[in-house]
Amino acid sequence: MSALGLHLKTNGFSAVEVEKKKSKNSLLNWGSHEMPNFTLDIENEENRTHYSRELKKFLFDFNFESTDAIVSLPQDQVFVRTIKVPHMSKKDLDNFIKYESEQYIPLPLEEVTLGYAVMNLDLEDQDKTSVLLVAAKKTVSQKYIQIVKEAGLTPRALEPESLSMTRALGGDMHATGAELVIEIGPKETLIVLAYKGFVILTRTIPLGDLTLTKSLAQKMDLDMTRAKEYKNSYGLDKSKVEGKVYEALHPLFDRLISEIKKSKVFFTTHNPNVRINKIVVSGETALMPGLLLYMVNNFDVEVELANPWTNLNLDSVDTSKDDFHRKGPIYAVPVGLAMKVS
Repeated sequence: MSALGLHLKTNGFSAVEVEKKKSKNSLLNWGSHEMPNFTLDIENEENRTHYSRELKKFLFDFNFESTDAIVSLPQDQVFVRTIKVPHMSKKDLDNFIKYESEQYIPLPLEEVTLGYAVMNLDLEDQDKTSVLLVAAKKTVSQKYIQIVKEAGLTPRALEPESLSMTRALGGDMHATGAELVIEIGPKETLIVLAYKGFVILTRTIPLGDLTLTKSLAQKMDLDMTRAKEYKNSYGLDKSKVEGKVYEALHPLFDRLISEIKKSKVFFTTHNPNVRINKIVVSGETALMPGLLLYMVNNFDVEVELANPWTNLNLDSVDTSKDDFHRKGPIYAVPVGLAMKVS
């Protein structure tokens, strides 16, 4: 049995195909595609149709065979929140979520698809149970389902990016500390606080690859295509092009680092017995020269690039192809989605 983990981004896609096995899921195929000068507008039918056609072509060009897909939902289209409730039976908890969750969700319950997961954590307040609530507007979910179906796929599940990222990168029940998982996307940066494999806190910062590229284009008087080339080639490396690219970009990264530190402080203040011992950076922008070193110099914990491949058996693929290991940070979300089948 194989399945496709499909990350639907605002300007393209990334996907992995895995075969479910008893011991460890095996990677069969992977690929990513960017759509220059395009932004998905989920409310625009013509825009969605074009996106779906591009997705269908992408699946064909990369020879993906599985039509069963686990699909991402953008974090800004879902509501994710951790709540604490008194200990109770599953039946009572089902009723509690059904009748009381409206106080936590800023949308009428009849308009959303609602799910929850009990998190067995050793945080403060041992008299209560931590529960993760996830809600998405039905109308939005249906539009993403339509995109996937028109591309010839069968959507088996939809999941917020934060949950799939955490599954791929956020440790497990044996972890002794928490992790901050960062996905720098096309338009936004997603910050996830993960502990023992669960999402504890999520924040979305309106700063992404497009913001960086636009800023560089303005400050160096470049067109967007050339600015993106400069960003990807020189990034935060002070030694390149007289440090001009660095000077244009680092103020934006300072803003991002400040927001990450706020998330770190918020969690440790409310959970003084749990230490954040790692920051994991994912997304295409994570590959930018100098980024990792810049973050290492701004935090007092370990900082590493995402490597979602460690969760998969790689015997069936050529890992020397297409900078396979270097591009691992691009595939955190689709790997996490594919792992949902296990």
